[in-house]
Amino acid sequence: MAIYIPIRGVPLGNEIEKTNMNSIVSEANTKLVKTIKNYEVLKSSFGRSTSQWMESNMSMSAQTPLRNIRHLLARIERSYQACKESEYKLKKLHIRKQIKKRDINKEEDDLKKEIIRVEIEEIEHKINSAMYYFEGAVKKIQHNYDCIQQIMDSNNYKTFDEIDFEKEEEEYHIKTAMNQSVRCVRQTGRIDAGNQEYLEQCGINPGVAQANIAGYLIIEGKQMQDGDYDKTTGRLYDFLERFYQEFKGLSKKRLEKLGVKNGFMEDVMYKTTDEDKKTLLE
Repeated sequence: MAIYIPIRGVPLGNEIEKTNMNSIVSEANTKLVKTIKNYEVLKSSFGRSTSQWMESNMSMSAQTPLRNIRHLLARIERSYQACKESEYKLKKLHIRKQIKKRDINKEEDDLKKEIIRVEIEEIEHKINSAMYYFEGAVKKIQHNYDCIQQIMDSNNYKTFDEIDFEKEEEEYHIKTAMNQSVRCVRQTGRIDAGNQEYLEQCGINPGVAQANIAGYLIIEGKQMQDGDYDKTTGRLYDFLERFYQEFKGLSKKRLEKLGVKNGFMEDVMYKTTDEDKKTLLE
């Protein structure tokens, strides 16, 4: 019997006839057609490499807003490039389809016309497949940008530029170094060599950092013994904030020891222009 494979976006009357397979009964063929139709519907729920939950909870791990925005912008850039590649691919496919339609009108041989019709159906299938991934990239861009807007609103940022980002960098690195060090102390009882170096680069004595972490973990343990459980990361983040407030500015002192009096040069940084501000505020 004949097997017909439906193509997304093409009426079932324009089937592609495949090799006869007598072992497949008509019921099985009908089931196959239904299965492929259902597959086309179900796969529309995906079409992207990660879920919104993963992007929101597992990708945004920085303790400072502009670092998270920077990360989200990098993800948008990757998705935007994927969109542009899909856009160019779709444009070429549509042009090829028009060429095939032109060719079929000129062709006199009936069998060659059938070949061209099959080639048009193949192009339509490729267009539908490309749209699936194009739509997935668009969804990622919109979700990531929505997260950026929420971060800006939560931190009262109307606009920002490279200067704002650089001013926030010490906070990001101190909190990141300490967050990683807390994990080390929980697991092994001491800060590992890599995070000791990281703390030193922030101008912080690793021994002092470990003493602070030990004190925090003792308080946390006592609170849990007393039944005062914090199921969230709230107290950890509060501890990181207190530590940052106490030790901020030490990276500059470390640089001075190394002979660099000013590692912050605004004249080579990007500054938001009035036109940029107007665009962002629209």
